[in-house]
Amino acid sequence: MNKGCPRYCITAMIFLFCMATGSVYGQTSIDSVMEARADDEQIMASIEGALLYLADRQIKDLPGKQSALIDASELGDGCRGQVFLNLPGLPTIPFRAGQKEKPVNQPGAWAGMVHLLPNRIGFKGISVLSKSDFNHFIPLSIVYPLFLFDESQHPIGDRLAARMLKNAWNVSLAYQRGVAYNFWLPLKQQPEFSGPSTFNLNFANRYRHQVDKGYTDFVRNMVMGRGNLPDGEWMTSMAKEVENQNWTLATFNIPNDADDTALALAFQSVRQQLKEQYPDDGFFDLPDNFVYNHEALNVITEWRDLNRLDRYEDGRDSWKGKNSGAFLTWLKDEELATFEDLTTGVIPLGKNNVDGVVNANVLFAMSLSQASDTPGYRESIRLIEHAINNQTWPECGLYYPQMMMFPYTASRAFRDGNIEELQPAMGVLLQQLLDMQAVYGKLNPNHKGAFPGGEDHTDQLSTALALCALMNISLDVAQKNKLEYRYRMAINRGIQYLINKRTKTKLLNPTHLGINPSQSKKAVGFHWQEGIYFSSSYRDLAHWRSEAFSTAMVLEALSKYLLAWDYGNAIISQGRKLELNNLVKLN
Repeated sequence: MNKGCPRYCITAMIFLFCMATGSVYGQTSIDSVMEARADDEQIMASIEGALLYLADRQIKDLPGKQSALIDASELGDGCRGQVFLNLPGLPTIPFRAGQKEKPVNQPGAWAGMVHLLPNRIGFKGISVLSKSDFNHFIPLSIVYPLFLFDESQHPIGDRLAARMLKNAWNVSLAYQRGVAYNFWLPLKQQPEFSGPSTFNLNFANRYRHQVDKGYTDFVRNMVMGRGNLPDGEWMTSMAKEVENQNWTLATFNIPNDADDTALALAFQSVRQQLKEQYPDDGFFDLPDNFVYNHEALNVITEWRDLNRLDRYEDGRDSWKGKNSGAFLTWLKDEELATFEDLTTGVIPLGKNNVDGVVNANVLFAMSLSQASDTPGYRESIRLIEHAINNQTWPECGLYYPQMMMFPYTASRAFRDGNIEELQPAMGVLLQQLLDMQAVYGKLNPNHKGAFPGGEDHTDQLSTALALCALMNISLDVAQKNKLEYRYRMAINRGIQYLINKRTKTKLLNPTHLGINPSQSKKAVGFHWQEGIYFSSSYRDLAHWRSEAFSTAMVLEALSKYLLAWDYGNAIISQGRKLELNNLVKLN
């Protein structure tokens, strides 16, 4: 506990909220486990610090033009763009971007960073220069662990987690493109295109006349035959394609995708519980705040891996087999000419594909909406089982180089989506995760308890994701597979590792959280190292990282541990909640 700041301590009581019945362990056992874990002051302080950090970094309108990482771009006097210099062994150095670099973000969201060619012009996946990026994935992922909290005993103005949820409530609307959802926001100057707002996509167009020689030679020298990068011929053809009159604008204008659409629908489902949780808050009593986009769910089912021509197979997802029936990533007809309909986006590299993490997220969204009879649902379950039983899952997330993202999303579909059919596969996955942790600890003695991240050279995010997966899988599955001792030890060691790795950080805007000014200097947050959470279709082109996302995943892991999530008998929309008494002293 932060003894120097007693007014910000957690006096936490964990209580049962909408408890499901029929636990094989018995309620008394779960209560005693939670009480024992709540006595760990370091866990309590870490949860407090993570919540304060996330609330502080959530994008809002701030005085003056502050960094786009925290200040809203379209409210008040706007924000300023930044470029970040990353040198090995030194703190990241921000400096002002040019006047034409005007990032666009959404109030209520959180920022991420994009690193271009990280393994070509970087160090351990970190590019020398990085820029902020704002996308749909980050806010939808960060709000998820906030549903583990209940602050109904506090006045409306003192509810920190609920406030963050309300601020992020309508973020998805900005990413909606037609019926479904996109990864990026529409471009401010050309809203018919979506894309990364922090890059000047018109810049290359001005020098298009130099493409035939300079660009082609540059691309071929940089990417052809070099690791996980696309064929240079594809990249040069983008610029030469007669139909692609908008070149870079069109190229970054990706279609809507099943992943972002599924995450938006999952959020729309999970948030329904807040109607009853906060009956005194009129925000949660408005029907318009609880609309579910059924049309988007139907759109996902239109794009499946069935009877596709060989030339459209990606090649990198051969692990799935032929005609898997699972869901494709991009919600667009791959047989259309690449630049035929720019208004619906351009499929990267002109090929659709089957991504294991994407399918886990679609399964999760469909199960939450009671849509198990949807075409492709059973086939997607078989795909997840196939990836686990053949242990091809470390490579099945084509857009997720963070290896532990698959266990996290697959176990979330199993647990919170209540897909019991996946239980045998979860037992296999559990064994694999425990073995990975053991091997990683032997190879890295100073990181015992951590989990490897694959292409991610850091291990704090991967450890948080893996711990969430272990607790989602549950002690029941561990016992059935005779892995109970290893299971308990893996969780305990992983939790301790995350606590040891927390980094204290000063809050940037404590008064905007409602913290009493006389106490604001004492208020501190905790964050964890940013890890890779996303990549371009060919991973070495670009990596996305986010300190806020890593912190949210640690928050989820610590909160689930405190709630004895590993003991089962709870899901995200119906189960135990963490009540935080006097988390912060607000005005």
